Amino acid sequence: MLVKRLPIFQLFMDRQDGQNALIDAVREINASHVREIVRGGAYINVYSQHGNTCLHMATKRGYAEIVEILIKNGADRSLLNSQNRTPEQMLNTSYRTTQTDSRKLENYEKIEKIYKKSKNKKYRIRVPDVFPSSSFHIFADKNTDDELTNRFMGQFSAIASTELLPTTTHYIVHTDSNGILEIDSFELVVWILSGVIIVRDTWMMDCLKDKRLIEKDSAYLVERVRYKGMVYDTVIQWSNAMAKGTMPYLYGVYVAVVIQNYGNLIPLVTLVTTHGGIILELFPEKSQFNIGSHPYLHAHLGPLFIIHDGQTNLESYKNDTDKMYTLFTEEEFVHFMLKRMINVDKSENPISVLVDGED
Repeated sequence: MLVKRLPIFQLFMDRQDGQNALIDAVREINASHVREIVRGGAYINVYSQHGNTCLHMATKRGYAEIVEILIKNGADRSLLNSQNRTPEQMLNTSYRTTQTDSRKLENYEKIEKIYKKSKNKKYRIRVPDVFPSSSFHIFADKNTDDELTNRFMGQFSAIASTELLPTTTHYIVHTDSNGILEIDSFELVVWILSGVIIVRDTWMMDCLKDKRLIEKDSAYLVERVRYKGMVYDTVIQWSNAMAKGTMPYLYGVYVAVVIQNYGNLIPLVTLVTTHGGIILELFPEKSQFNIGSHPYLHAHLGPLFIIHDGQTNLESYKNDTDKMYTLFTEEEFVHFMLKRMINVDKSENPISVLVDGED
């Protein structure tokens, strides 16, 4: 039996070897593969870690055939990238005087004609196949009941695992009577925000009574979590954002850690890089970054995030007159991520964070 397809399944359907297949195909200039992927229903408006949709990428690089495939399969021509440009605006009209490669010149001319021809046309987005329960990869958290979990794992051994894997689709957790998950580790935060489907442990109990309920995972989704006394209802927002490949939440963020022997460094690196941020090996010096720049989705913050434990004197950075630094303890950073508050930089020409070019 096939489940009714949820938007949050898109993440798993669009991945190959842990990467978004459509983005990789565009980068590889593989038009036939792009066509195959979009016809299979891949989410076509996915953003790369560099803040561009596939249509932005293909237009900028002069991939005429790919541009046409994307547009005719419903790519949104109105979406803005991290420079607040539409895909068509990535076509620099000065190419006629600056481009010396005749093949590239021809491709840019083709792209310009494609945009003009499709200007007032609408194209249908392909709908993917349903996601079969046979493709589920289910993991149960350590805080679930051992006896219940063992019975479930035995009953559904073909799609359940005692190991967390890159292919995990469902993460089963124990919640309170109100369905709220209590976060007790940084690693759990990483998984909650990863796009994996977080489900209540009552799903296991009900599936053991009626195995057909394995198809009804959507009825058991965790919607709220509690962290350090604060309750957040952003779990589904995060799942949908990851499934659709929206603008990375930490695009334009550069992170430095100033904690000696920091035990959560590996999961922090995973969290930051998954969401488009950059981990710095050395403490950031302002001379390497543009004054007045901001992370694209956090226009009120400085782009240089400092994770600290309060043991280092950072007053000069906290009081930086250029407001380039944003200081967090680990706890404050987790709250920041769970809130999922977005303040888009709407300036006409957002300033690149790095001095030497695009982020």
